[in-house]
Amino acid sequence: MLKSMEQEIDPIKFSIRDVNEDKFITISGINRYFLIGLNTEGNICSEDVSSEGTGEVCVPLVRLCISNTGGLTMAPGNKDLPCYIQGEVLQSEVNVISGTSVDVADKYLEICAGEFKKPRRKLPKTPGMATVSKPPPKPKRVLQTLSITEPEVEVKEKDHYLQGNWEVIQRPDVNSEILANLNSPAELGIMAASFLTKQIQQYTDVRLSIETTDAIFRFLQEVAHYQKGLLMAYLTETSEKLEEMPESERDRPMHRPAVKLLVELLRQILDPLSHVVLCVQLLRTFSHFPSNLTTMIQCQAFAAILGTMAVYLKDKQIQEYGLDILAHVATYRPNIRHKLPLRETGLEMILRSMNHHQTDENITLSGCRTLANLTSTLQEMLDNLLDLDSTPDINEAVEKYEKLLCHLFEHAIQVIQRSLQNFPDNITIKTDGRRFLFNYSKMTQITLKKKVWVQHRDTSPEVDSDGELTEDTASPVSVQDLTTPTTFLQVKSDDNNTKGILKHTVEGGDLTGPEKKVRFPDEDSEDSLASESSTDEEEDNDDEDDCAIGGDAVRQKLRKKVSRVDVCYGDEPILVVQKTELLSPEYFSTATDKDVDGVNSNGENDILDDSDDVFETCDKPNSESSHDGRRSGVDLTERSDDEPTGPVLVVNSTSGSGPGTLTSDATEAGKEDPGSTECPIDARATDEEVGDVSQSLVKAASPSPSHQVTGLSYSVADSPFLIKVIYLSIVNYLSGLVLGDRDSFALDILDHPLRFLTEKSGALPEILDFVNKQFEKSKTLMDVDPTFLISLIDCIRYKSLLFDLYKKSMLEVCSDLTETHSPKVTSWALATLVLVVKDTKTFSMLTDPSFSSQIYTVLTAAKSKLQHFPEIAQLQSIVQPSNS
Repeated sequence: MLKSMEQEIDPIKFSIRDVNEDKFITISGINRYFLIGLNTEGNICSEDVSSEGTGEVCVPLVRLCISNTGGLTMAPGNKDLPCYIQGEVLQSEVNVISGTSVDVADKYLEICAGEFKKPRRKLPKTPGMATVSKPPPKPKRVLQTLSITEPEVEVKEKDHYLQGNWEVIQRPDVNSEILANLNSPAELGIMAASFLTKQIQQYTDVRLSIETTDAIFRFLQEVAHYQKGLLMAYLTETSEKLEEMPESERDRPMHRPAVKLLVELLRQILDPLSHVVLCVQLLRTFSHFPSNLTTMIQCQAFAAILGTMAVYLKDKQIQEYGLDILAHVATYRPNIRHKLPLRETGLEMILRSMNHHQTDENITLSGCRTLANLTSTLQEMLDNLLDLDSTPDINEAVEKYEKLLCHLFEHAIQVIQRSLQNFPDNITIKTDGRRFLFNYSKMTQITLKKKVWVQHRDTSPEVDSDGELTEDTASPVSVQDLTTPTTFLQVKSDDNNTKGILKHTVEGGDLTGPEKKVRFPDEDSEDSLASESSTDEEEDNDDEDDCAIGGDAVRQKLRKKVSRVDVCYGDEPILVVQKTELLSPEYFSTATDKDVDGVNSNGENDILDDSDDVFETCDKPNSESSHDGRRSGVDLTERSDDEPTGPVLVVNSTSGSGPGTLTSDATEAGKEDPGSTECPIDARATDEEVGDVSQSLVKAASPSPSHQVTGLSYSVADSPFLIKVIYLSIVNYLSGLVLGDRDSFALDILDHPLRFLTEKSGALPEILDFVNKQFEKSKTLMDVDPTFLISLIDCIRYKSLLFDLYKKSMLEVCSDLTETHSPKVTSWALATLVLVVKDTKTFSMLTDPSFSSQIYTVLTAAKSKLQHFPEIAQLQSIVQPSNS
C-alpha cells in the first residue's frame, strides 16, 4: 500500500523561550499534547502528556497541542496562576502563532516556530597560539588556473573537473519528431511520467517521496501499453504549450494538460485500487490552486470524482482525498447561466461518505469543510443577486440557489451536529461545524431579504378573476427559520401571521405625513374633510390590499381605533392601540348619508376618520369632552391619586353584553372598589364577538353615559399565575414530543399562534378562554415572550436541558399556589398540575428522587394554606417519593 504524502513530513517543532533567563525548550510531534511548567530548579521544562511515567514538571503553567495541520493550540494549565497572551487574560483554548508572548507567574515566555539555534560556544584562547585578526585566504578556483586563449583540446588534456564518465546534456523540447522516435510504450510512459513529476515537484507545494515517484512511473508505463493515445495527447498538448511560450516564460507551471490526463485516467481506470488512489491523490494536489478549478469543471472532473467515491465507498483514502477536492470545488462561483458543480447528487455523496465513516476523523473533517464552504458560497452568491435588479436569469438563479440551500440544510444539519458530538476536541471540525451552523442561522435574514426583493420586483400584485389578490404582500419572519430547515422550503403565510421580532415600518409610513396629524373637535369643517378625502381613499385601498379573507371572497377593511388610556409614567401620557374592528364594505354603502360619531360623511371618506378620534392626556381625567357622543364607543380608565404609578390593565369594549359585562363610563370605568383587589384585564374581542359592526357603531353614537363591556375580571396576581400555568402545559406537551423522538414536529409547532399551541397542549377550556381574551389570534410565543421561546428551542435541540426547564416550570406553578389567587384560578392550576403529572409521555421526569421530593415539600406547604382543595392531596400521592 502506498504511503500518503503527509506521512513523509517531518515532525513539527515549536520552541518556547524564557526571555528573562534566556533559556528555551523545544517540543515536536503531530497531535501531541505537552505540559509546560517549572522544574524543581525553577527553570522552564516540558512534559509529554500522552507518554507514560512522571515528568519533571512541578508547577504547570500552560498546555500546548500541536495539530496535524501544523497549528499550535494553547490552554491555561494552572487555575491559581493567571496567564496573559499579548496582555489579554487566557481563559480558554486559543490558537497561537509564532512570536506570541505569554506572561504567566514570574515568567515571560515567547513562542517561535521551529527550533532555536544554539548559541555558539566560545573557546578560551590557547596559550602560546597567536590569534589571527583576519580569516585565511580563499582557495583559488579551478577556472582561474586555465588560460582563456588555450584551445579546447588542451583544456581536456589537463585534469578538468568534467573529465571521466560525466557528460553535459540539455533536455530538448518535446516536439513531434521526438514523439515519433519513441519506439516502445515504456519510453512513452517514462517521458510522460517525467513531465508529470516535474509539474508536481516544481510547481506545487508537494514534495514527492521516492515511493510516490516510483508509483507514478510504474503507473504511466502500464497505461502506455493499453492507453497510448492518452499519453500521446498529454505530451502533444505540453509540446504545443511550450512552443507558444517565449523562452523566458517556459518555467511557468502548466497544470492544465496534467489535470486533463488524470481525469481521463480516472474515468477509464477503476482497477487496481492503488492506481485509483494515486490518481485521486494527484488531482487533490492540483485542486489546491484556484486557477485549476475552471479546468476541472470544463473537463467534468467532479463527476469522475463522485463516481469514484461511489464505487469505492469503503476505502478511506479515496473518500478523504475526494472530499478534499470537493471542498475546493465548493468555493467556485460559476456564471448564473451555468449549473453549479456541486448539486443534490454531490451533496448526497458527501453525506453518504460521512455517514459510512462516522468514526474517521479525517473524513469527517473534510466533509464538514466541504459543507461549510458550499453553504458560504451559495449564500454569498444569493445575497449578491438580491442586490441586483430583477431579470429572468436572476430570478431563475435566485430560486435555484435558495432551493439548493434549503435542500442542503434539511439533510446535512443532523450530520454536522453528530460530527460535533463525536469529535469535540478537534478544533478544525468545531470551526467548520460552527461555520455551517452560523450560515444556517443566516437563512432567516436571507429569506426576509428575498421577500422584500420579490415585493419590490412585483410592485403591482396580480389580481385574479374573482378580485382576490393572488400574492400575499406580508413578510412574516417564521420562527422555524431559526430552528428547522423544512420551513425554508415551505413558508406559511396568512392574514393573521405574525411579523416576528424584527422591527417593521409603521403602516402609515412617514409619521410626519398629513395622515398622521392629530386633529381636534374644532377641525371638523367641510374644507378639512375635503382636503383629506384623497389621503383616506388611498389608505382604504392599501388596507383592502392587505386584508382579503375567506367565504365569498368579500374583502373587508381593517381599521384601528386609538383611544385614551390613563396610564402615566411620570408626566407623559401613553396612547395605546386598544381595539381592532373589521368594517364590511356593505356598511360603507348603507351608512353614507348617516351622521355617525358626529361627522357628516360625504360618501367618499370613511365614517370613522382619524379626525374623529379625540386624544386626551391623563392631566384631565374628568374632562367634559369624555362625555361626548364621539367618545361613547371608546373605553377609558383612570388612575386615582392614591393608586401607585404603573401600567393599568384595560377592558376592551365590544358590541355584546352578558352576565360578565361591566359598565364603562368616562369618569367611572377606571375606578375600583377601595376594598377590592380586582382590576380589569385586557380581554380582546374575537371575530364572533364583533358581530354586526353597523349596529355597534349606532349604539356607540348614542349619548348614553355608560355602555356594556364583555370580559372576565382577574386579580393583579391571577394573570401572571395563569401565564405560568399555560407555560407549564406547553412545556409538558413539547417534552412529550421530544421524548417520543418528534423533535422536528416540536420545532415546527412553535411557529403557530399561542392559541393553537395552548389548545394542542391539552389545556383546560377555562385556560383557553383566558388565552383567547388575553392575546390576539396572530400572537405567537415570539411576540409574547421571546425568552421563553428561545428556552424551548434550546431544550428541543439539546435534550439535556429539557429536564431543567420541566422542573423549573413545575416548581414555579407549585410555589405560587397561595391564597392570593381567586379560588377558580387556583382550581384551574391544580387541575392542570394533575393532568401534567398523569401524562404517561412525561411521567419519567417525575422519577428523579430529588425533584419529586422538592415538589412534595412545596405541595405540603401549600396544603396548609389551601385546605379546601382535594387536588393537592391527589398530587402528593402521585409525586410522593419512595423513601417518604
